Amino acid sequence: MHDKDYLHWTGTTILDAIISAVDPSTEIVHLESPDVNDLESNNFSYAIVVVGEVPYAETSGDSLTLTISDPGPTVIGNVCEAMKCVVVIVSGRPLVIEPYLTSIDALVAAWLLGTEGQGLTDVLFGDYGFSGQLSRTWFKTVDQLPMNVGDSQYDPLFPFGFGLTTNSTTEIRSISAGFDGRPYLVIIAVAVLTGLYYTGIFFRSISAGANGRPYLLVIAVVVLTSLYCTGILLLSRKGRDQNR
Repeated sequence: MHDKDYLHWTGTTILDAIISAVDPSTEIVHLESPDVNDLESNNFSYAIVVVGEVPYAETSGDSLTLTISDPGPTVIGNVCEAMKCVVVIVSGRPLVIEPYLTSIDALVAAWLLGTEGQGLTDVLFGDYGFSGQLSRTWFKTVDQLPMNVGDSQYDPLFPFGFGLTTNSTTEIRSISAGFDGRPYLVIIAVAVLTGLYYTGIFFRSISAGANGRPYLLVIAVVVLTSLYCTGILLLSRKGRDQNR
């Protein structure tokens, strides 16, 4: 039996996930080892640079340098010096990245993604916000290792617990779609309809002449509902203003 008979890739690569995430009219150029000529011959808007280290298991991954596998460093240098770039590091541990930070616009530590590359594009393109935090210290150079929180010479590149939190754009798009960026109009409509509904009950209760004046309860419900809807309205407008 040959490998091709029983080894079948069933996951989603990062490239496939990117292609699925963007508009079909977006031109995507995939270059494994782009040189300066490749970059100059195309008018790229931005680049997503995926680098990391080759797969390993147990002691075969031992390294005294902890560097990004070739041609990663060269690709970062060529691409990020020429255009806006997001560098994605796929690795099971922190790697040396400090020498390249000045040319990188954004850095994502993706760790080991597994078989679903869309988990990365979900946050890269804003469907979900970034929320992860480092579970270990990210060093500047290997000469600093071992490094732990509380060390007298604790001077990391990124400290333990570091991580940027971003907002998802999905909720903003879905709320504002079809309402000219004014989601509170929906809340106003709901409040008006609710008020009309309870007003009808109010008049029916009065005309029924029920004992115990049940319309007082209806008035209380109307007031509380109005206050509740007003609170939602104010929060919605505040959220809209913050996301401008």
